[in-house]
Amino acid sequence: MASLASVTDFFHPSKATVDLDVKGVDALYAEKGVDKALLNIEMHADLRSEFSWNTKQLYVYVLAEFATEESPYNEMVIWNRIIQSKANAKLDIRKLQKMYPFVLSDQGKGLRDTEFNVTVAWNVMPHVGRLYTRKKTFSGLAFPSYYIEPKKNTKSS
Repeated sequence: MASLASVTDFFHPSKATVDLDVKGVDALYAEKGVDKALLNIEMHADLRSEFSWNTKQLYVYVLAEFATEESPYNEMVIWNRIIQSKANAKLDIRKLQKMYPFVLSDQGKGLRDTEFNVTVAWNVMPHVGRLYTRKKTFSGLAFPSYYIEPKKNTKSS
């Protein structure tokens, strides 16, 4: 019965919209031999259409993805939120705040002049059935070729 009920999710139309704007790089600096960066990101998303009778919650997260000479694939979650109701599934965030004590970092000094992508992804967690993920990637972004000192109280600990 549960399997049959979860099949209805395949027929549920999703018209989710996501708009993300990287306003700039607030900081790009070297600390103890490691490049670190702070991004200034604005995000607007309407994920209300992801909710059906079978949706328990959404797990929404923002990833930064980049490649360096030392590390060919880097992916870091820079923000996340659990949304448990359709009423809270419209997001208008003027500036995503870092959620972790660390910032976007490279295990070397490879961030300067490096291209990167930012992906907004969301897991749709049903009451019954399989979890599925949708995402939208914003590409063509690049870190500056020079360091930008962080403002007071923005460095990682």
